[in-house]
Amino acid sequence: MPAHPTPPAIPGSRAEYEACYAEDPDKWYQYLSDAYAWMKEQESNQVAADRKLVELQVQVETQQEEILNLQNTLQATTYSEIVGAAPPPTTRSTASAYLSERLPDPEKFEATRADLRRFRDAITEKLTVNEDRYPTAVSRMAYVNSRLNKESYKLIQPYIFKGACRLPDYQDILDILQGAYGDPNEARTARRKLDVIKQRDRDFSTFYAEFQSLSLDSGLEGDALAPFLEKAVSKELSEMLLNNPPADYSYNTLVSHFKELDIRLQEYREKSRPYIPKRSNPIPRVGPTRTRAERQERKSPSPRRGRSPPENPQLAGDPMDLSNQRRYIRPNYRRENNQCFRCGSSSHYLRDCPEPDTRPAKFRHAAIPQSPYRYSRHSSPRSPASDRSDSRNSRRHQENGASLS
Repeated sequence: MPAHPTPPAIPGSRAEYEACYAEDPDKWYQYLSDAYAWMKEQESNQVAADRKLVELQVQVETQQEEILNLQNTLQATTYSEIVGAAPPPTTRSTASAYLSERLPDPEKFEATRADLRRFRDAITEKLTVNEDRYPTAVSRMAYVNSRLNKESYKLIQPYIFKGACRLPDYQDILDILQGAYGDPNEARTARRKLDVIKQRDRDFSTFYAEFQSLSLDSGLEGDALAPFLEKAVSKELSEMLLNNPPADYSYNTLVSHFKELDIRLQEYREKSRPYIPKRSNPIPRVGPTRTRAERQERKSPSPRRGRSPPENPQLAGDPMDLSNQRRYIRPNYRRENNQCFRCGSSSHYLRDCPEPDTRPAKFRHAAIPQSPYRYSRHSSPRSPASDRSDSRNSRRHQENGASLS
């Protein structure tokens, strides 16, 4: 088979091709068959060539390290011959010490538009500074692919053939990511964000970093950014600008002036902050040691207010015997039996009860009128049962010493 198949004729247009094909279709069929077989063979040769290229690049890297080791050994031997001391051992780590300082690996690409600029700049800086650590295009592309997440790696996967990326260099990978995640209207979007960005409660340095990033994408430079900056600063800096105007309102002057005003504002806030003395850790108070029985007795729940527990509790006998069970007083029991609401005595009313009033002060005398004719606290009234008519008349207006009118 020749180096490449040649057509029977070279027509200049489609009409000429149709005429040539109509004259001798067998030759054209043979030509197309040979061309297809030749392209298939070239594809397999290309794969073998790519594999051979990767192997040669690996060999070149290995030989470069060996050359570097030999140079270090030669320098050490020459130095030992001059000084007369034994040469220090040369190891692989010693050889790698002559390479550039290894920069930390950037974070993996998050497959978002907001993270594209950060990843692109970090990868370019890494492979530019550590160029001697990644001397071949295959090693550089392999490193970039290792810093992609699953979603973004799917864009590069069609260009991976038998473990090697078939793109020219890592810049082509960045271009593919730019086409997929980049903003086609980046300048317009940045200008729109510049128009709505606000400093709010952030310090000026943090705010200015974001403002500067948007200004680079917007394409605006110099004094064109000054109106956006004046509009975006906080209310405090705007008020300070009225009393402390800058020398001129150029962009660079405004940036420097706002930095000085922000420093003064932070100092004022620090001085105005109330002083809170630091207290040393107090010495923990050690309580008395109690036995287990004392702790249980201490933790025993107290009875509810107004209800005293039985002094000698006894074990329950017959579960159906309800005679020893506690019986609670009905709410209207004392009212029905004409007893004092406070102590339950039948010899006096609530207003003359000798027991102290335990209610809150604002609830005292709420229903007891102050009358100069009421009985003294220390004198007992007549028995409620002595005069039936008086008690009947008194119930019309008051009950148990409390006025109902």
